[in-house]
Amino acid sequence: MLQVFQAQHLAEAHLVCNLLQAEGVDAGIRGKDLSSMLGVGSSAPGVLPTVWIFNSSESEKAHALVTRFTKGELGTSRGPSSSLHR
Repeated sequence: MLQVFQAQHLAEAHLVCNLLQAEGVDAGIRGKDLSSMLGVGSSAPGVLPTVWIFNSSESEKAHALVTRFTKGELGTSRGPSSSLHR
């Protein structure tokens, strides 16, 4: 397993995880139980949700998608899959 993203809240973690999965990357979220107990927007160290990939051979693809997401290049108005192929 390899961590590829640390979200600010659980909704963001789910968004990134879903974007990765839509492109065939086997991904999951860790820390969702802790962050949900503390509430949305909690930024206590060590409890922010993180997105992980299960196959390290997909790390380059995953990091490229996460980078595009953090730069705002992956809009959601056209749906995840269609906006990823621009």
